[in-house]
Amino acid sequence: MIHGGGFAKVVRASDGRPLELIRLKPGTVSIYEDSLADLPPIYRVTEAGGTVDYPHTEILDIRPFGSRSPVSLGKEAIGLSAVLEQHGANLFKGGARPPAVLSRDKAIPSDPAVGEQSLKTLKSRFQAAQSDGFKVPLILDDGWGYNQMALTSTDAQFLENRTFQIADIARIFGVPPHMLFELSRATWSNSEEMARSFLQLCLRPWLDRWQDAYATVLLSEDEQDEYSFEFVIDDLQRADTATRTDSFGKLVASRIMTPNEARAAMNMPPLPGGDELANPYTSVSGPKTIPDNKDDPSERPDTDGQPA
Repeated sequence: MIHGGGFAKVVRASDGRPLELIRLKPGTVSIYEDSLADLPPIYRVTEAGGTVDYPHTEILDIRPFGSRSPVSLGKEAIGLSAVLEQHGANLFKGGARPPAVLSRDKAIPSDPAVGEQSLKTLKSRFQAAQSDGFKVPLILDDGWGYNQMALTSTDAQFLENRTFQIADIARIFGVPPHMLFELSRATWSNSEEMARSFLQLCLRPWLDRWQDAYATVLLSEDEQDEYSFEFVIDDLQRADTATRTDSFGKLVASRIMTPNEARAAMNMPPLPGGDELANPYTSVSGPKTIPDNKDDPSERPDTDGQPA
């Protein structure tokens, strides 16, 4: 997020099994790719003893979407937010009062001593009133007047600007604003949809990258055919359980998925007989047959001696 990439070196045992991942500083890693030859990248790591080249199967590589980090792309928006925050702190520190102008309806006395004393008295009175938060009236004499300046449009729209900056920074990282507690447009009816959007549009692309990167460096080519990595996100999808259950139920009933495929999608173990495409809401019975009782006198209807 900050440096534009994350790297880790795989430490292996003598038999090649991965033991641990050691994080590498992004500034110490250089990537060399030959797009014409269509070959895997080579990672050159600067270490204490010099530089070492590693194949792509030995370096865990998590890159952001694009060639630059989100912080680098949004540095101006982040800086503007910091300036607005400092401006608001300074504004409210002074009682949310904008600057004022002190004016005099007559000229300052020509005598320097008298004029200096008048300014000194005015300054001390103004500073005393300002330190007290202007809780007491400011008494001016000798023709001095106090003219309060109006708030600028930026000051008047301070909250709107702050709200916009939250949305702007959230946009940089692909995070919905409500995840940063900007709930001006959130309602009870769309909260579940926003949570689903956060999972699918923000987290899911990153989780897929982590899963692919882990499989590349921690599994051999043969193991990749049998095993895979997957983040368990059931807790994040718990609010959408009813929708997912209804969707999987319809897919199984329509014979598009088997019950075990639906269970695998929900991170549940398979069941015996769950690999058959069958509708669980219907049952198929065998053909009805009428028993043949012509040769069994005990099964013939009683006619009470009357001719048939």
